[in-house]
Amino acid sequence: MADDSAENAWQHVVDLFQDNKNYRAVYLETQFTNTSLADFSMASAYCNRLKSLADQLSNVGALVSDQHLVLRLLVGLIEAYTGFVTVMQQG
Repeated sequence: MADDSAENAWQHVVDLFQDNKNYRAVYLETQFTNTSLADFSMASAYCNRLKSLADQLSNVGALVSDQHLVLRLLVGLIEAYTGFVTVMQQG
């Protein structure tokens, strides 16, 4: 009986996660898309935030490829990085 209630409890947790998974993916994708270097005092914090969001998206089944991550990073750079973005796009 104890195993049965533990199994039921575990299934309830799984069901809750599955119910929230799509909502969480939409929320994280919005955060990922709207993140910009302008929101951070340091470029490293910007990069770390994008990586963290990409990891969280992967955790809910919305995989972010390395290429998508790099493109998102480039799009979110501020005007001071225009030359860098141009070089990266040509390479």
